[in-house]
Amino acid sequence: MNKKLVLFSLFLVLCFTVANASENAAAFAYLDKNQAYIGDKISLTVLLRFSDNISQVDFKPEDKLKKFEIKEVRKSKPVRKYIIFGKYSQRYEYVFSVFEAGNYTIEPITVKFAAKDGSKIEVQTSGLNLEIESILDKESASDIRDIKLPVSLRRGVLFYLSILLIPCLFIAGYIIYRKRAIKSMPGSAFLNMEDPYSKAMDAIFALETGDLLKRGAVKEFYLILTRIVRGYLTEVFNVNIIDMTTSETVRELKTAGIVKKDLSICRDFFVFADLVKFAKHIPSDSDISSSLEEAKEIIQLGHVDSCPPQIPVKNFQENK
Repeated sequence: MNKKLVLFSLFLVLCFTVANASENAAAFAYLDKNQAYIGDKISLTVLLRFSDNISQVDFKPEDKLKKFEIKEVRKSKPVRKYIIFGKYSQRYEYVFSVFEAGNYTIEPITVKFAAKDGSKIEVQTSGLNLEIESILDKESASDIRDIKLPVSLRRGVLFYLSILLIPCLFIAGYIIYRKRAIKSMPGSAFLNMEDPYSKAMDAIFALETGDLLKRGAVKEFYLILTRIVRGYLTEVFNVNIIDMTTSETVRELKTAGIVKKDLSICRDFFVFADLVKFAKHIPSDSDISSSLEEAKEIIQLGHVDSCPPQIPVKNFQENK
């Protein structure tokens, strides 16, 4: 026991001796890498160690880093590292980049300490060397790979069939839609019948005896009336004038072989109907009667030109 006590006493004496001898502050500097490429981030760490009688630290590492571009500066708080000796440690970290290749030297950094008793202590870090290499040097050039050739996308038969099939489906759908829309409109049901003349005259009679005029729906009345006449002429003369303008309709009927006199009747009928449908013209009762008679006359003209004479013409006055 006495021997152990003596050894422990000697250890304590040695510690205090070292503590007194280490009161002078110290500074260390090191880089996280000594070789780097242009644009890489490099970290310089300055580690300060000082005793608890140091009240002030003054140093400027930025003066030694003017050749570099400083990206970030980190500073830690003083941390007590050695409880027995009363030593503190503080870390400064400078992150920077270099954009020119070459060999660089970071000169020793001077650190000035001020003690509580007014004395001053000045220490220096060791100098550091840094080598910056270009990305295109001989050693790294072999790491650069050529650009790959464009990839050829092989397309199978289904791809080309889909390109052809999709537009066809759109066209077929539009045709079906148009046919159904025409069939659903008033005055168009007779287009596919065996006797277009009878169906057209029946449609006009139904329109004339309906309640559209009583309700004041004059525009709708003329819409249906012109649809009946256009549908009948389309069926009889094999022309598609359902959605044509008046001028296009007259030109198409002229091409179909209708004589000039009959063309004039058709033109007058459609022009007046356009005034009611699109120009908000309000026709009188006599105008409406004249339009009905012109519609019947146009259908009668087509019936005479396209049907055998033995087919009788229906007398609408008797049906009334």
